[in-house]
Amino acid sequence: MRNTARIFLMAALFFAAKGLHAQSTSPDTMVHRIFASLKAKDEKAFVALYPNPQQFGRFIRNLMTQTFKSEQMQQMLANDEKAKNLNVDSLIEAQVATVTSPAMFAQMEKQFGQMFQKIIEKGEKKGVNWSDATMTGYTVDSSSAMEQTSPMQPAGMKTIKGIIDFTAGGRPYQVAYDKVIFLPTEGAWFGADFTQLARKGESLAPDKEEEAKDEAATPAPKQKTTTAKGKAPAAKAKTGKAPVRKKS
Repeated sequence: MRNTARIFLMAALFFAAKGLHAQSTSPDTMVHRIFASLKAKDEKAFVALYPNPQQFGRFIRNLMTQTFKSEQMQQMLANDEKAKNLNVDSLIEAQVATVTSPAMFAQMEKQFGQMFQKIIEKGEKKGVNWSDATMTGYTVDSSSAMEQTSPMQPAGMKTIKGIIDFTAGGRPYQVAYDKVIFLPTEGAWFGADFTQLARKGESLAPDKEEEAKDEAATPAPKQKTTTAKGKAPAAKAKTGKAPVRKKS
């Protein structure tokens, strides 16, 4: 049972850390907040898009509670003699305390910040003056990848990914984002990975081979294309230039 608990915790942490990012009640708001953090080169604003310790704790608690109450786990516990005296509530609270500790969160925030700085630097190497960047459009792809197919996936969890079109210095660019996750426990969207930044027309294939494998394992998504003004046309994404969003 000790091994079972350890395997479960490792899987839960991997699952959470890979995908958790920015709190917004709609995908469109989330995309705008992601781009705003890039334009301002504001690492703190980007990191703030991820769950705080309280939100992350609720997610982990819900995940573990759901898992231990699942039929699969109940059968596993029933067949394990050492599990008869297991205090599930105490185990859950102990793990929540571990993953929401200041040391754990400092490490996670450092990783988020490093990812943010990497995409900022990549843009600058390609000629992007971020303060001059203006969003011209974006896509939001809904994914069924997070639909509940095992006890490790809470009901109601879903993801989005897409591409943000923008201009800087009169030149068009694109930045691809992924792993923005909706947490049912919070009723909001969190986080984002940046998979690539390129000049318009260049490849947006991820640099890392493992990210390409993740994409290959993701079911074909339904796509919603939205202009920077937030209006979603019924047809496919236009190949022409998207209208520029007016500053509010």
